[in-house]
Amino acid sequence: GYVFDKWTITGVTVDETQSTVTFTMPANDVTATATYKNDPQQPTTYTVTVTNGSGGGSYAEGESVTITADAPQSGYVFDKWTITGVTVDETQSTVSFTMPANDVTATATYKTAPQPPQSTYDITVDKASLSFTGVYGSYGDVQAQTVTVTNIGTASVDLKISLNTEGFDIFDLFKGSDLNTSYNVIDVLGTGIAPGGTYTFSVKPENRTVGTYEATITVTAVDGDVSLDMETIYPVTFTVTPAQTPQPSQHNVAITGSYAQNSGAGSYAVGDIVNIDAGSRSGYEFIGWVINSGNVTLADDDATATSFTMGDEDVSLTAKWLKKSSSAGGSNYKIVVEEADDGSVAANRKSAPKGATVIITVEPDKGFELDEVTVVDKRGREVELKDKGDGRFSFKMPARDVTVSAKFSEKEQVNPFTDISEEDAYYDAVLWAVENGVTSGFSATTFAPYGPCTRAQMMTFLWRSIGRPAPSSTEHPFTDIKDDYYFEAVLWAVEEGITVGTTPTTFGPDEPCTRAQMATFLFRLVGDEAEEPAGRYADVLLHKYYALPVEWAAENGYIDGISEELFAPEDVCTRATMVTALYRLANK
Repeated sequence: GYVFDKWTITGVTVDETQSTVTFTMPANDVTATATYKNDPQQPTTYTVTVTNGSGGGSYAEGESVTITADAPQSGYVFDKWTITGVTVDETQSTVSFTMPANDVTATATYKTAPQPPQSTYDITVDKASLSFTGVYGSYGDVQAQTVTVTNIGTASVDLKISLNTEGFDIFDLFKGSDLNTSYNVIDVLGTGIAPGGTYTFSVKPENRTVGTYEATITVTAVDGDVSLDMETIYPVTFTVTPAQTPQPSQHNVAITGSYAQNSGAGSYAVGDIVNIDAGSRSGYEFIGWVINSGNVTLADDDATATSFTMGDEDVSLTAKWLKKSSSAGGSNYKIVVEEADDGSVAANRKSAPKGATVIITVEPDKGFELDEVTVVDKRGREVELKDKGDGRFSFKMPARDVTVSAKFSEKEQVNPFTDISEEDAYYDAVLWAVENGVTSGFSATTFAPYGPCTRAQMMTFLWRSIGRPAPSSTEHPFTDIKDDYYFEAVLWAVEEGITVGTTPTTFGPDEPCTRAQMATFLFRLVGDEAEEPAGRYADVLLHKYYALPVEWAAENGYIDGISEELFAPEDVCTRATMVTALYRLANK
């Protein structure tokens, strides 16, 4: 591998480039050293070292090299190469390159194989019931009503739509809007309804005499002839009335003590809404309505303006007034409101004369509910309270000071979903998300915790979790977002710098949100300062855009890795992981 280069000679002068030289010995010592250089006919080789793969060895500069990653173990897939000394597409399991004038080191790494989302079966029907009202002898005027069934699961389903036996001679079923052929049972088999797809059928009553007729329709999701245990059963009714409907009888409303321009007194039909008004009276305070006769219920008998539904008899009411005191507090009594834990309580006045109406408003803190509210006079006697609804109560002021107090207790969390339980790590996060309006679940009874979370869902859930802030603009930069439920959420996120989309003009709303993207969105939302990533996870390369967000999310306990060594940044973020991260962020 070497050839002669030259002589280095002291004590005599010769042609040092010749491998053999001759000289006449001088009167002194001579020292000669031969040196060598690489043989240009024998190129220098360099080493390729491969870990978890094949193709390593010695190669000359310029020689073509191909390396291949070993087949992954069960449950794993190839992730990437980590290569020094040459630049290649590290995401390909087999790569080729031209050997440079240096050694090359290559290590293949692997990640957990993504699990396919679990198939779910669920359907919804757009109407809870159907009601037909016809006129005797005018059946042709009764219009068919349509019902739409929607597949809200992730797997295709077939349908079986049927009337109960008693309904065969009362109602007809039709496929779609075609009213030419009627059925007692409609089978939607073979083709199935794809996820998100719909099927529409129509219902129309048969000609009947005067009377009311009832039946039920059952919509069942099936797989061939096998029921998937998903049924929607709802009633249908058909009422045939006489052609001439008698007018409702009229009754009188008498009002005394009103100072309003229009008190509401007059004549009304049964079922009418009657609005009454006491007006205002100088020097007096309104203290409530008294029902002298007539079985009616006032919407608010403490309000000067209120209403009731007219019954089948005359009604008499009186507006009651209390003269205001002219002395400086001589006949006014104090109202003391005690401070409450886990909620607030307030009165609409600090003092009042005897007989005056006092309004109390209570509001529990988040996660709490009212146990009791009491008003006690200074002699220890409890004052009667009237519940006005929506956290409001009223009482008549006695002739002595009173103390108002309220007690609250923690609400018991209710789990509406059949596919999560208290043993699940994400249980509290899911209930928090539902209670705070972040999500209502995959359906009314399922959450689908291991279902994939799309980019649109991730941005919407994040937006809702911080109170649905309104974007400043209405012009959307992305062409793939129209009047969608996530319109405002994505627009806000763009304005806040949380996302820039998959391209300058598209967001990719239906694309799966990866774990790396989720960490990045949270990091940009919070805007924390973070130290440089320390390489916590073997599958998070330090030059990747998500390296710092992943390090931050892990350091703050928002998102866990799939193991101590791996984060799986390119895996799809599940719904459970998403709500857990938002729950931890909200409760930091």
